[in-house]
Amino acid sequence: MARNIQVVVTCDIDENDDTDGLETVRFGFEGGDYEIDLCADHLEEFNESIRPYVDMARKAENGKATTRRRRRQESSTPQAKPRQRSAKAELTSVREWARAHGYKVSDRGRISQEVRDAYASAHQ
Repeated sequence: MARNIQVVVTCDIDENDDTDGLETVRFGFEGGDYEIDLCADHLEEFNESIRPYVDMARKAENGKATTRRRRRQESSTPQAKPRQRSAKAELTSVREWARAHGYKVSDRGRISQEVRDAYASAHQ
């Protein structure tokens, strides 16, 4: 006995099985990889809408988007001064300033976001 299995791929936007020029598009967004099946019309719309972003973007390392880099760039903490001093000297200054202004900070470890924000605001 023979089986005949038929897979019908349709445009994910129109879901019309008689669309021409069907193509599977793979793309990445916010760390996730996605695929979508598009007919010729929707493929053109997709390409036109994403083109300005692709033209301004750079290729990700190893072909994958990295969210770690984006988090560092989107940090809400303004920099107090351009990085002219070492990180250790900067942390020492932040701790001294925080103690002088009533904040409790330890001699080691992380400095809270609240303290870093206050320090940055005071040194702009």
